[in-house]
Amino acid sequence: MKRSSGDNASEGSDGTAQRGELGKGSPFDDLENWFGQAKPRRCTTLTWFCERLASNSILSLITTLLTIYALIGDDMRLIFSEKAADDIFNVITATTMAVFGLEVIINTLGKQGYLCGFFFWLDAGSTVTLILDLTYVSETLFGDTISIAEALSSEGTPGEVPETGPLDQSSSQSADAARAARMSRVGTKAGRVVRLLRLVRLIRLVKFYQKNTSSPKYKKGEDGAEASPGMDWEEDDDDMQKESAVSKKLSEMTTRRVVMLVLVIMLSLPFFQPGMYNDDLSSSAQYGINVLYRRWRDDMSLYEPYANATAEAAYLSSKGREVYVDDFYLYAYYHSPFTQEDLKPSSAVSSPLSSFNSLFFAGIHPDNSTLGQYFLPSFEGRGNGSYDPNARFAGNDWLYYMGNMTSDPESLFSVAYANTTSCVNSYLRGISLLAATDSYLDCPEKLRYNERSVIVPTAATSAEYEEVHFMFVFDRRSGAQLEAILNTAQTVFICFLLGFGAMTFSQDANRLVLTPIERMISKLDKIRNNPLEAMTIGDEEHHREQVRAIKRGQQRDPDAESDAKRNCCSRCCSATLKCIRRRSSAPKQIPEPMETVVLEKTIIKIGSLLALGFGEAGAEIIGQNMRGGDSAALNAMIPGRRVEAIFGFCDIRNFTDATEVLQDQVMVFVNRIASVIHSCVNEFFGNPNKNIGEAFLLTWRLSDYGAAKQKKLADMSLLSFIKIIAQINKSPLLAEYRNHPKLAKRLPNYRVRMGFGLHSGWAIEGAIGSEFKIDASYLSPNVNMAARLEAVTKQYGCLILMTDAIIKLMSVEVAEECRIIDHVRLSATKEPFKLYTYDLNDLALEVEQAPPPAAVQGILSDGRKTGDNLAASREAAQKKDKYRLRHERERTKAERWSDDFQMCFMLTRDADIMTMRNKFTSEFFCRFNMAYLNYEAGEWGVAKDMLEVTRFLLATEDGPSAALLRFMKQYDWEAPAGWTGYRVLHDKNRSDLEDLCKRRFFFRQGSEIYGGVSGFYTYGPPGCALKTNIIKQWRRHFVIEERMMEIEDTNIMPHPVLKASGHVDRFSDFLVRDCQDEKKFFRADKLLEDLMDAKLKEKGLSEEKVKEYTLVRNQADAYSQEEITEIFRRYDVRSPESGNKLTDPEPFNLMFPTPIGPAGLIQGYLRPETAQGIFLNYKYCLEQNGGRLPFGVAQVGKSFRNEIAPRQGLTRQREFTQAEIEWFVKPTAKQMRKFEAVSSEKLLLYSSELQLSGQPPKRMTIGEAVESQMVNNETLGYFIVRTYLFLTSIGIKADHCRFRQHLPTEMAHYACDCWDAEIETCYGWLECVGIADRACFDLNAHAKAAKVDLAFRETLEQPIEMDVLRLKKEAGVTMMKAFKKIGRPVKEWVEKLPQDELKQLIADVEAKGQAARTVELPDGALEECTFLPEHLQCEVKKEKQSTVTFTPGVVEPSFGIDRILFSVLEHSYYARPKEFEENDGDKQIRAVLRFSSNIAPYKMTILPQDQRVQRAPKYAELMNLMQNEAAEMGHTCMVDDSSATLGKRYARNDELGIPFACTVDFTSLEDGTVTLRERDSMVQIRLPAAEVGALLDDLCLRRKTWEDAQTRYPVQGK
Repeated sequence: MKRSSGDNASEGSDGTAQRGELGKGSPFDDLENWFGQAKPRRCTTLTWFCERLASNSILSLITTLLTIYALIGDDMRLIFSEKAADDIFNVITATTMAVFGLEVIINTLGKQGYLCGFFFWLDAGSTVTLILDLTYVSETLFGDTISIAEALSSEGTPGEVPETGPLDQSSSQSADAARAARMSRVGTKAGRVVRLLRLVRLIRLVKFYQKNTSSPKYKKGEDGAEASPGMDWEEDDDDMQKESAVSKKLSEMTTRRVVMLVLVIMLSLPFFQPGMYNDDLSSSAQYGINVLYRRWRDDMSLYEPYANATAEAAYLSSKGREVYVDDFYLYAYYHSPFTQEDLKPSSAVSSPLSSFNSLFFAGIHPDNSTLGQYFLPSFEGRGNGSYDPNARFAGNDWLYYMGNMTSDPESLFSVAYANTTSCVNSYLRGISLLAATDSYLDCPEKLRYNERSVIVPTAATSAEYEEVHFMFVFDRRSGAQLEAILNTAQTVFICFLLGFGAMTFSQDANRLVLTPIERMISKLDKIRNNPLEAMTIGDEEHHREQVRAIKRGQQRDPDAESDAKRNCCSRCCSATLKCIRRRSSAPKQIPEPMETVVLEKTIIKIGSLLALGFGEAGAEIIGQNMRGGDSAALNAMIPGRRVEAIFGFCDIRNFTDATEVLQDQVMVFVNRIASVIHSCVNEFFGNPNKNIGEAFLLTWRLSDYGAAKQKKLADMSLLSFIKIIAQINKSPLLAEYRNHPKLAKRLPNYRVRMGFGLHSGWAIEGAIGSEFKIDASYLSPNVNMAARLEAVTKQYGCLILMTDAIIKLMSVEVAEECRIIDHVRLSATKEPFKLYTYDLNDLALEVEQAPPPAAVQGILSDGRKTGDNLAASREAAQKKDKYRLRHERERTKAERWSDDFQMCFMLTRDADIMTMRNKFTSEFFCRFNMAYLNYEAGEWGVAKDMLEVTRFLLATEDGPSAALLRFMKQYDWEAPAGWTGYRVLHDKNRSDLEDLCKRRFFFRQGSEIYGGVSGFYTYGPPGCALKTNIIKQWRRHFVIEERMMEIEDTNIMPHPVLKASGHVDRFSDFLVRDCQDEKKFFRADKLLEDLMDAKLKEKGLSEEKVKEYTLVRNQADAYSQEEITEIFRRYDVRSPESGNKLTDPEPFNLMFPTPIGPAGLIQGYLRPETAQGIFLNYKYCLEQNGGRLPFGVAQVGKSFRNEIAPRQGLTRQREFTQAEIEWFVKPTAKQMRKFEAVSSEKLLLYSSELQLSGQPPKRMTIGEAVESQMVNNETLGYFIVRTYLFLTSIGIKADHCRFRQHLPTEMAHYACDCWDAEIETCYGWLECVGIADRACFDLNAHAKAAKVDLAFRETLEQPIEMDVLRLKKEAGVTMMKAFKKIGRPVKEWVEKLPQDELKQLIADVEAKGQAARTVELPDGALEECTFLPEHLQCEVKKEKQSTVTFTPGVVEPSFGIDRILFSVLEHSYYARPKEFEENDGDKQIRAVLRFSSNIAPYKMTILPQDQRVQRAPKYAELMNLMQNEAAEMGHTCMVDDSSATLGKRYARNDELGIPFACTVDFTSLEDGTVTLRERDSMVQIRLPAAEVGALLDDLCLRRKTWEDAQTRYPVQGK
């Protein structure tokens, strides 16, 4: 697959140059991608295009379908449709002609030798004959007199008789027309038969599809299981190959002869029929019409009834008229269309049903009313009225049964001439017998010319004929349909003859010569295009040989044998049948293979040897030499080419010792290892390149693939090495060497182990050597780098080493599993690079099948003993299953290569990998990474302590830890001058922080001893104190400084409250489920954010992609259900745990319902936010504030949300603490008097406009933001600044805090503006505070639902006069009458409407004539009322107002205390080296929480210097003094009097974030002074113990700084 890509790439460059010569802008320039094949160099673009188009399977399929239509389409028209549908068939036929004509042109331009060839004339002629299938052409050429009349009438000559004379209208004309119709049908069918050669194309098309099937089809076994690949193949299973030139020529000549033979037969057959030259006897229809016409004409001449009434009466009462009427009815009954088969008596021999023709229309031509009035039979001359045609002519007792015509046949024929139907534009006049049952069939032209028969009298003179003559039309549709059916059957039969003849005439030549040649050519083409394919071809051919041997009975089928053993009856039957065969026939000898077979096998073997010897690097050499088919010269020294690739190098450890011990068996040893390496590498799309004794060079070419596939190949390269390690340790063949006595003596505990190096970069691929010997390989420093990495593995004590170049290529998930272990620069390289490893404990794997110990001795000491036989049989079985294993491997490769397969899942699901990784814990990785960061940053003292922990943390020594310790020891644990540092990894810092928080009990999962429930956390003593201090600082910053009121409302709220606020209906998130495990839930917007974060980390993203991913991430929680569903489908979002598909997002309400009361009749909910309690008590708080605006109300308390998938620790809980403020203001006056003081504060603002355009946040002053309307108003801007100042006051880093504006799609419809304070953490930007201008939505909602007036009435200093609309008295009366019982409440409702709503209602009524409104009645019922103009007659009045009523607007800052606490923890955390004098063997990480003193959980710790000080009475006195003073000032203190060293106790207190440590030493016992240590600077001062409390209070409340303290008191050092 990869070879062909490379070849196409090389040829594509030439093709591009060629197109450039043809001219720019050619419409065919991009067709190479459409056809999937490059244009040959010596081919014009148009010719190449036509050649590819002529062989295109889609065009072949279209022409094949149209060919089938051309063969049977006209017959299908007659069978299944009526004349009205002919135009549709004409369009299809014309289209078919156009396509066939286009095909002829394409073949002329694209196929050499086609023009003026046999098939050219055959195609052209057959295309032209399709003209006869056009109905208007065939009717013009072969139609009857009615057809001619129709044609003339369409030319504007209605009723005109052709000027060809009476003979043209006579029976001779009818006979000529019949003969012409027969000839036309013969010609039409012959023309269609010419199209039969298209079926040969159909056969070739089927062969083309079969040949291009890349993998064999597997049959299902009897038990439903899939059979082994190839077991269902026949001996000639690979017949479908590309045709050779010889085969094409022979096939064409055979097809030509068969086609010509069939055409000659079909065209000649009509000339051997008598009907071609003369007609048979005249039909009854012709004879009858002659008798009727002659009798009628003679009576007209005799009686001349048209002369006067007397003559008319004499004629109508004459015997001649009576005979004429009887004969007419007899004629009509004889050809009756109404005869029914089920009424036919058994005595009857025949009936009208025996004929295809039935009388349809009886008329005369031309329209002659003088004579025509006597044409139809009538009964005027018979006065008795006893004449019953049905009784007389039904023929119930006759041998020829005719049946009843209708219930009243007299009315059918006794029609006045004036009432008869004029047809064919007055060409013909008469009656239709079928019009009574089918009104459509009232005239002959409603039938096609070949569905009717026109009969005219021939017993007439020319003068009589021209004056008037009968014209009877017969319906022969049943005959036409049967004829079409028979024609279709004939066509199918001829098609069968053509196809069968073309395929069988040259069968022997094909089977013996052509097919083997084509197979050989096909295999050569495959090898030429992709030399590595030769191995696959050889395996397939060998498997076919095995299948043939099994079918011939020369090799027993193991499956059949095992089945026979299970069934005794089957064994007996099988033995009996074999015995009969042996006795009934002589054993068949294996025939000598033909020369073509020998040649074919030789080609396969040569190709396989070339592929084995040259490998992927030599594929270009093989391909280029085999493509030069016109020369026998060999050119192996072709120029090399640059490629990008991944290079892997592996080496067998202790190989020299193994070679000396194993001697001649070392080759078997190496080959067994090579088999494992090569199979694993191939399974992961790699290619073995060089085998250098104990070392192997492996490659993964990247040049032919895009970024996504390169990432997958990088993942595969690592996984292949991991699987090699697993297979080597599990292999029973390699496990045998562990017990080899000589190896065990020389290398105790020996086992096969290898080292691996992995690197990525460029290389030159090509032939290395001379004309005497070449090697196909790669030359590059990057190849040497992989080899050097493998050598370095011994120094680091690890199995795999990788550079950062390969890590950058890997997917994020796989790269995160690799451990960075060093940053180095090799002696031969200029640039440093980082070293990574993938930690594996290969000793944890067990051998799959351990052979007996005796066999081991046989295998390894004497190669010809029993053990050798076991190993040989095992390897023979593997060779026998080689084909099956290869196909399974190819299937697995195809699955892994698909875009849906994530390689990272193998690391967490593969049993072998999990077993080898069980040893390595999260604690180990976290500690090592922290150590490495300190090592890289130059903090070698800290790194040393950490690495000493990690070195033996896993029971066995960790090689990278030991290597780093050895290196640092050379410099006495001090980083040399000029050491370069690198950044800290966020994730590893987070892991250590979480470990610290759990270890020191800042928080732990709730109910942890029972397993815990996600989303619930318990705060320990330090965490609870920290949280309390943050809330205390929040109260001081907002409630006290802004003079707010604070309330405490209930945690449980009744249903009506949350229904009014909208939480019941709209408080939901979108969740998705794992399709394979519906117990796994995920929050849709968070999955989308994580996916976009991962995509934004991808390398090589364009600016457009970055903007796209950023926009989707920013809007993740703002999409509607339909939008987020479409986004999930677009990016194929899958389960992050399993990779399975997810269900469509669906809403999930986040509130916890709970019944209230013992009966549970009241529905309640745990409150989802604290804000609603403030809105419910707004009225009372307004009273407390003296009825003035603005004012603020705060509340701190618990909120509860049933999160879908709580994760990320404290950042997403189901029970959490909120601190919310509702600042009530006048909607039209949102200015803030304190805003000017903060307007110059600069903030990082991320407006919705910047988000939608994909731009980064912008730093600007809040004054500029409000002035530019980025922030809606001053009140909102003021609280944004106050929130920023609060966050920075508790330790949030200013550079990691921003304010993001809600997008229009995520902002509530009632909100004016909304901003989120986001803090950057290890989880990304975390929303911690929401600051929203909620307008008056909540107060209005609760006022309406509770029916309580929550409006604010502002008293004006001076009354104002306003124009107001008031309802007229008469309008009110009209309204009450119109609405009857509810009239008064409706009138009062209108009168209470606000002025703007009343004006809108009047405007709607004036615009539309009426308007509907929902009116709330006094009893709470809602009534839909329609108002008319007379209901709303108003007048304008002047009124004075002293008050203004409005609902206050609300600006709401909402703080998530738990998220803020987590952010404070992360922003405060860092690690530092221990004090230099603390070389006490302590291995703990020196982690520090740099809490601000105002929120630290404990302000100070008191430590006795040692146990001797602790035992002194003075110590207790000093300790109590300092504790009591601190407590009086509101500060908590700890005492740490443990036996640990002072340095350890300092470190433990630093972990708790305690800002100050007071030490009581021996000097303290003498003079009452103590030392006070500051946590961050570690500087100590000495001061009297009595002053410690006051200084602590000043420092915590920030009245003094530590620098002030150092100035006042003497510094004691660190």
